[in-house]
Amino acid sequence: MNKRVQVFKYFFFDAFAATAAWSLFYAFRKLYIETEKFGKPIPLVYTNQFFWGLIVIPLFWVLTYFLTGSYTDKNIYRKSRLKETVHIFILSVIGVLVIFFAILLDDEVVSYHNYYQSILVLFVLQFGLTASFRFVLSSITNIKIHRRKIGFNTLLVGSNANALQLFTEMQKQKKSSGNKFIGFIHVDNQNGYSPELGKNLPYIGELGALRTVIKKHEIEEVIIAIESSEHDHLGKIINELDYQGIIIKIIPDMYDILSGSV
Repeated sequence: MNKRVQVFKYFFFDAFAATAAWSLFYAFRKLYIETEKFGKPIPLVYTNQFFWGLIVIPLFWVLTYFLTGSYTDKNIYRKSRLKETVHIFILSVIGVLVIFFAILLDDEVVSYHNYYQSILVLFVLQFGLTASFRFVLSSITNIKIHRRKIGFNTLLVGSNANALQLFTEMQKQKKSSGNKFIGFIHVDNQNGYSPELGKNLPYIGELGALRTVIKKHEIEEVIIAIESSEHDHLGKIINELDYQGIIIKIIPDMYDILSGSV
């Protein structure tokens, strides 16, 4: 998977959505707002203001999305469609108000009602087009993840019954959760590791080499599935993973749940 290509897709479609929104909004102003103002049909003539807008407006929106983290490589394949829609909604409200007070407030109109119409139309166009394109991109990504065409390098910390059960269940899922298991880490030398797990997943190191393994294999997610007898190592595992910039998931066992320590 190429994260830079995915980032470019978001960048391109955001710019395209902003360009299309501004073009349609310009037509709305000419054909409706100015027609009402002058009391006669106004031809749709593309002035310098329109062409400057095609440069400035998309640049404004793309810069806004960039500053709010939309184009971060790390999370580009992990976007939630619901959160993405809410994020775009909020930015669209703020951005449209900025554009209105910076550019549109000086327009001569018949009544203030036209200002409200302009804000509403620009918001609907900008939010609707941007959210639609992003929804399609996120949906395509989710389908590829479920079909195992896209995966996140995942390290399994644990080497016995819990780790084997977790790995087996996740491999049997009809729809993948996106975890591409690179191998497993052995936690406690005294416990050894499951031969069955070793047949299906590479053993790639001891607990002391955890940071080296993460860097070498470009691990994005770590799933901790240790035995009850290995709980004393949990603090050390978390300390090793801290500040690595990866997603950490811990699988609790029945003792953890019953004792209320989850």
